[in-house]
Amino acid sequence: MTSFLRVAGPFPVAGPAWWTNDWHVRRCEPYPHLHAGLDIFADAGTPVVATADGRVSQNTNHAIAGLSVEIVDEHGMQYFYAHLSRIAQGVSVGARVEVGDVLGFVGDTGNARGGLPHLHLEIQPGGVPVPPKPYVDRWLVIAERRARRLVREGARMNASWRTPRDEGTAFRTIPAPLLAWPSLRLGSAWHRSIRPMTAAVLGAAIPVGVGLVWRAGRRRRLAWRQLAGAVRISAGRGEPAAG
Repeated sequence: MTSFLRVAGPFPVAGPAWWTNDWHVRRCEPYPHLHAGLDIFADAGTPVVATADGRVSQNTNHAIAGLSVEIVDEHGMQYFYAHLSRIAQGVSVGARVEVGDVLGFVGDTGNARGGLPHLHLEIQPGGVPVPPKPYVDRWLVIAERRARRLVREGARMNASWRTPRDEGTAFRTIPAPLLAWPSLRLGSAWHRSIRPMTAAVLGAAIPVGVGLVWRAGRRRRLAWRQLAGAVRISAGRGEPAAG
């Protein structure tokens, strides 16, 4: 959820969510009434965040709304969040909040008990509820823009790590397979994940190399002994016989 929190606010749910326009849909419980908000469905425990800068005006556990929080911005716009599974620590009446601050977590408290976890969101300019969906749809566009910007920033950071500026441009002429070898890209500082493999290769190569050198030297020494023996035999045959 950390990545969602970076782009949430004013969009109120920091995670995958879905909703339909259920404004003024008829509801029967706990009494016949028209739905005065928008239900945003998400996994239980998904963070719910502030949609505006303001202060907390309500923090309550109501029989219908369940665990709920209300914030009021500087223009008197009220934002009401209901059916929370838990209210975030420090979200008390009078506390200041900013866009994106976690207020609580999606749940099914109140008369939503046993149903799909969701956030009931009401927007009330001057205390009078208005259709929330146009606001939520607009906030979604803002969240999508932030997400795309975050992806671009991540791609640039990844590219800068892969092509360090202080290495110059010489490495770009190296064939692609060779770029995988860390010493060519990172100078004398080998990548830590390669060191154990390198040590194992060297550990096996050194004894093999020493053995090959020893065998080659052994062949040379044997050849020299054979040559010296042949010379001695030849010299013995050339000497006059003793009388």
